[in-house]
Amino acid sequence: MKFTNSNDFNGYLFGALKAETKDGWTRFTRFTDRQLELNAKRNCAAKNYSCVSMSIEFMTDAKRISFKWKRIPQSDTRHFSFDILADGVIVGGFCKDNYTEPYGECDFEIPGNGKRHVSLRLPNYAGIEISDFETDGEVEKIVKEKRILVLGDSITQGAGSGHTSLSYANVIADKLNMSILNQAIGGDVFFADNLGEDIGFDPDVITVSYGTNDWAGGRDADAESRRYFEKLKRLYPGATVFAVLPIWRDDGFKEDAGAVNRLGFTLDEVRNQIAANASLFGFNVLNGKNYVPHLKECFIDGLHPNATGYSWYAEGMLKDMLPLIR
Repeated sequence: MKFTNSNDFNGYLFGALKAETKDGWTRFTRFTDRQLELNAKRNCAAKNYSCVSMSIEFMTDAKRISFKWKRIPQSDTRHFSFDILADGVIVGGFCKDNYTEPYGECDFEIPGNGKRHVSLRLPNYAGIEISDFETDGEVEKIVKEKRILVLGDSITQGAGSGHTSLSYANVIADKLNMSILNQAIGGDVFFADNLGEDIGFDPDVITVSYGTNDWAGGRDADAESRRYFEKLKRLYPGATVFAVLPIWRDDGFKEDAGAVNRLGFTLDEVRNQIAANASLFGFNVLNGKNYVPHLKECFIDGLHPNATGYSWYAEGMLKDMLPLIR
């Protein structure tokens, strides 16, 4: 089976709002044109191109997947990873940090026999285009009946996870068997204008994970989170929403030492503000501070978890979420 244009990916591509082919190269996008423009104005343009939580999935008896890729020049270079999963297990791919190669070719072997659920996971940070995607067997579409929209900052984008499929957002979507749209942006904050009914993605579940950058940047997290949650409620009245409180951090801000931001608030006080506003609109509050052990071995830099930290994060979230999902 060979995919040569964007239409060929219909029904097999997850995590993107659209796919467009030009000169044989297909680009995948997770934002609307309005959001792309807004992100660029907020100096987040490099994250616009990220393929975070995007995957190409199917049932197949194929033994190999091959394709060409080229990196979108303006995109972020961190955490460049392709993963191949067969029936939920990572069986191949590669993972590199600060990888700046402009293009390459991949030819991955898929172990096992018979039909398997095979998934190619695209990079969490880099933006790429794909050409000449091919399998040596026939493919069948995968059905995911429910949808999850994940919103957040670098932790939700998977910074530090290494392999793209090990970020907490991807682990949760896999465990719930939901089609995911991940609109997280590294460094982002509560910013209600970025929400919009125009995305064409109707989620059953939404997770919101902002706050740590609001606190560190001295923003009014109380007012901004209230505005954000009010708009979210208006746009998605039927969705089950989870507000995830900011992760524990032990970087330069040293929250355990009682650090305050320029507004005079500790991070715990900001957590309380976010929790109160989420509850005001009937959203479920998850205590993200307690999901990752407060140990340096679970982080890459005192703030962003590593693969071990993300596994704890995902396990804690799932335990709290599952009883509340309709």
